[in-house]
Formats: sequence, C-alpha cells, structure tokens
Amino acid sequence: MARKKVAKVTKTKKANTKSQSKSITLSAVDVMEKEFNATPAKIISQSRKDLTALKMQEKKLKSELKKAQVQKKVAKNKRVTLTTKSKAKTTATSKKLLTAAKQAYDKITLTLTEVSGRYDAIKKQTKELAAKVARFSALHKLISQFEKQWGLKAKKSSTVSKPKKTTKKTKLAPFTPNDKTSLKTTHEAPVVAEREEPVEA
Repeated sequence: MARKKVAKVTKTKKANTKSQSKSITLSAVDVMEKEFNATPAKIISQSRKDLTALKMQEKKLKSELKKAQVQKKVAKNKRVTLTTKSKAKTTATSKKLLTAAKQAYDKITLTLTEVSGRYDAIKKQTKELAAKVARFSALHKLISQFEKQWGLKAKKSSTVSKPKKTTKKTKLAPFTPNDKTSLKTTHEAPVVAEREEPVEA
C-alpha cells in the first residue's frame, strides 16, 4: 500500500514539472507573434462596432437636418409674408412680429449649419472607418494566406531534403624515412635477377 502512494506522488510531481517547462518555453517573441496574428481581427471587430454606432448617429443627424431644413423654409416664408405686410401697413405689432420672425429664421439657419457640419463630419468619419475595415480585412486574409503558403513550403522542404550519404575516407599513414619501401622504389623499373652459371671444375 505504501509503495503505491509513493508512485502516485512521483507521477504528480512529473506532471507539474512538465507544465512548468511548457510555461517557461513560451518566449516573448511567441507572445508577440500571437498578438500580431490576433490584432487585425480585433481591429476589424472594433471598427465594425464603431461603424454601426457612427451609422446610427449619421441616420439621426440626417433626420435632424431634414427637420431643420423644413423649419428654415417655414421661417423664411413667414418672414417674407410679414415683410410684405409691414411694407403695406406698418404697426407696432407687425414690427414685433417681423423682428421675431427674423430672429427665428437666423436661429434656425445657425442650427441648420451646425447640424449640416456635424452630419458631414460623421459621414466622412464613416467613410474612413469603412475603408479601414476593408483594409484590415484584406490584411487579415493576406496573413492567413501567407501562413498557409509558409506551412506548405515548410512541408515541401522537409520532404525534399534527405540526409546526405557519408563516404568513408581512408586515412594514409604518414611517410617516414625509416620505412623499407620508399617512394623511389615504386617509380623505378623492376630489377631482373641474375642467373648463376655452374662453375666448371
């Protein structure tokens, strides 16, 4: 029983050391690479959120602009009618009404210019943001394509590159002057042995 418990403890210790080694191997470059790959997608999602918010603002300002344009037209017509009436017959009340109509017209004109400026700015911003979304979407696509191509290239290079065959080189012993066979003897012509003739008595 005691032996089994010891074995379990050693297994858990090994598992802990493996997890620690994995966390250590994740370098700063790996973290940066992960962030780099995730950045375009993050920008796209955030840009789309901002784009929907801007489009809503644009819609609201467009309705405000139309309303202001109608009010300006009404104020202008009122001012024109009061001007013609005051020319025909000027009274204290007609003068008051005319000044009030002029003030209302000026006020609505200022409001219209302000709303128009805001609407144009929002429209421009929406256009720029839409272009950014398109640009980062294209970048995201290109990065994913590059990763695929790079992976295929790595696979091809691993299959093509085979280990080189090693040839055995025979080492020659260094030449020493004490050796019986010299270099000169190898280049010289073969020596013919002389025949010994029997000596007559």
